[in-house]
Amino acid sequence: MTIQNILIVDDDKDIIEAVEVGIKDHFNGGKVFTATDGAQALSILEATKIDLLFLDFGLPKYNGGQILKELKFIPRSRHPKWIFMISGNDHSALEVTSKSRVIRYISKPFTPNSIIKKVKATFEEIENRTPTKKSKANFDVKFLNPFVDATVKVIQVTANIETQKESVDLRKDSSFLGDISAYYPIHGSHLQGFFTLSFPESTYLKIMSAMFFEEQSEINDENQDGVAELCNQIFGNAKAEFNDKHGMDIKPGTPTIVIGKEHKIASSEVGVRLSVEFNSDYGSFYIEIVLKKTS
Repeated sequence: MTIQNILIVDDDKDIIEAVEVGIKDHFNGGKVFTATDGAQALSILEATKIDLLFLDFGLPKYNGGQILKELKFIPRSRHPKWIFMISGNDHSALEVTSKSRVIRYISKPFTPNSIIKKVKATFEEIENRTPTKKSKANFDVKFLNPFVDATVKVIQVTANIETQKESVDLRKDSSFLGDISAYYPIHGSHLQGFFTLSFPESTYLKIMSAMFFEEQSEINDENQDGVAELCNQIFGNAKAEFNDKHGMDIKPGTPTIVIGKEHKIASSEVGVRLSVEFNSDYGSFYIEIVLKKTS
């Protein structure tokens, strides 16, 4: 793994020194940049392709979270692949792994030795993951793209959040990837299957907070219908394209809300199961599609 440019951002110079000492021997060929506030960090990120970023949450001018949001204005090809967020709180449960970005959290206090242990463990974890075997099943992209396009559009219009398609995978596991899902059966003259919109709890609560214009701290009776409303709108947009452009005559249905870790839906084994991960400033979420031609 090649790490050419490293950026350490913290308003405490002792922290910067501790990180630099920790990584010095492991990345002795990499160039180290440092910044003590968010404005300096953004200037470096705009001018230089950074491979490995150590970023403090509590920074003057722009905090760590704001800097991550500002990355959307920098070409994605220049985004840091490896990001270690430095915080006085324990954020270990908020780890993110996607094709384009790996985010891990380092809690204060720490030592130079613990820094490099964390970095090395993260690299080994990602490198040692068993690649998903590619399925030979054929899934026509004309059945996928309407749902992807509708998802991006609806989330943008409804919650004012920009999203990007991160990855597409064929899955055999019958459980869903989120903590709350809306399941929509698909019935048409030529197709049957289902569409599901699924959110991890942390992502869902942030999106609901944006939609409700007030903070949502837990999934409850008041906000759980939001996933069904989003699912309805996405399905409606996709259905229009199926029916108008492809003559599929898909019938409207009623979404079912399912909540809980690793929840399952009984009919989820029908046909090829395609999972699409989306990335946003509020976290990742998923749509899953199963479609089977009936004629």
